[in-house]
Amino acid sequence: MQNRHWKAREQAEQAEQHPRRYSLYGNETYDLLQQGKHKGGGTLGLALEYCEPACLYGQTALNGVRDCADRAADLDPELARSLDACANTIAGVYGLVNTLRTLIVERAHVTAPSATAGDKKRQQWVESQLHEADLGRVDVAPQVRKLKAQYDYEAGKQDLRSLASAGRAARSGGRRGRDDGPPAKPRSARRRERERVKGDEPPAREKPRAGSLRTKVALSTKLPATKPSSGKRGSDAESAGDAPKPRKGARQQS
Repeated sequence: MQNRHWKAREQAEQAEQHPRRYSLYGNETYDLLQQGKHKGGGTLGLALEYCEPACLYGQTALNGVRDCADRAADLDPELARSLDACANTIAGVYGLVNTLRTLIVERAHVTAPSATAGDKKRQQWVESQLHEADLGRVDVAPQVRKLKAQYDYEAGKQDLRSLASAGRAARSGGRRGRDDGPPAKPRSARRRERERVKGDEPPAREKPRAGSLRTKVALSTKLPATKPSSGKRGSDAESAGDAPKPRKGARQQS
């Protein structure tokens, strides 16, 4: 398998081949982290400084062991099986480190100022899917691309459903408005309408209170009561008060 990690060809030409860190200056992800809000790239930049060289030398070791296993297949089958087992172990360790390196690269791009909220949500979903797998992958980039495409597809369907729901609500709202007539007035408008109508009506006649000036004037202008006619007998009080007194010495009739 071809080693595609950062500066793999330059490191292969070095006289010293023991694993070590090397400069990541010029690496797109590392430069992006350097320009972020954390000086030196923060935790992601520090992790990338170790993961990138570890993946490079891990890939070199894996390729060498596989080559030895292929050569030993015809010479010593037992040795070939041992080398295959060693190659599988190296491949698993490399897969774990390479998965971490890929997640650092993806997270660095979604933390950039140009990233949107949708990019961050997609990255969170991709990480949750990768965390469900216990085994690392030697080539995790295709899996990440597949997960991103799957997320975009599901998100696109969700957006279409949201737009369809909004369109149905708008159409039903317009139809309801045409069928039911003009929309109802708000509460404040109805209250102002009632006050306006109430102001146009003549004020109701108030009942005068006892002791008021209007009551006194009404009592002063009241017509006097008419006296009873002579042909009708009044009450006992009126008869006793209006009867002529007898003269002194006159005989009263029994």
